[in-house]
Amino acid sequence: MKKYLVISQLLLSACVRYDERIGTISNINISKYGYPVKTEKIIRDVTGTDGASTIIIVPLGEPSISRAVDDALRPHGADALVNTRIRHTFWLIPYIYTWQKITITGDAVVFEKK
Repeated sequence: MKKYLVISQLLLSACVRYDERIGTISNINISKYGYPVKTEKIIRDVTGTDGASTIIIVPLGEPSISRAVDDALRPHGADALVNTRIRHTFWLIPYIYTWQKITITGDAVVFEKK
């Protein structure tokens, strides 16, 4: 029984890693709004994700922080994320399948348009 338990633990592995805490992140050039930037609205605790799989040795993509940021900002029409946390999660069956996901969480900011 112990033998099967050890084998199953080796075959089904997962990991979560908190990569970074970032003050502000955006996919646009914020300087176009001028300085100082005036905030129109803040939406608390928005989340965006991006993921990808690998089957055997064939990658079917790579998770991207940029796409995760877009996923968080787009539904709210926001321009940037502040107080940001990035989480990288992966799950694997060695040599057969790997799944990775990047989750970004923060407060979405809509800047006042000039």
